[in-house]
Amino acid sequence: MDCLMQPHRVKARKPHVCDWCGKRIEVGEWHIASTNVSDGIYTWRECDRCKPYVSEMMGEPDEFYFDSIADGYTSESFTEFMRDEHPDVLDDWRAK
Repeated sequence: MDCLMQPHRVKARKPHVCDWCGKRIEVGEWHIASTNVSDGIYTWRECDRCKPYVSEMMGEPDEFYFDSIADGYTSESFTEFMRDEHPDVLDDWRAK
């Protein structure tokens, strides 16, 4: 994966979905977006509620949740991290 546009804060002009947790990003909601290429160009979106957990996941020793097959962190590795480290938060998110 190559990054074409570095992560930056944007305000949603239309609804999107967070690529980490699957939360709907509403019109007018600020979030992080980056444009990447890997088998095509795509925009990765991160809602604000995920930000501290993503930083924590990426700070794990030996990149424990890094997906070597995907050559990066994935929504599946994020879910695994949340299930291991913050199951109460994950349950709360799923209940909403």
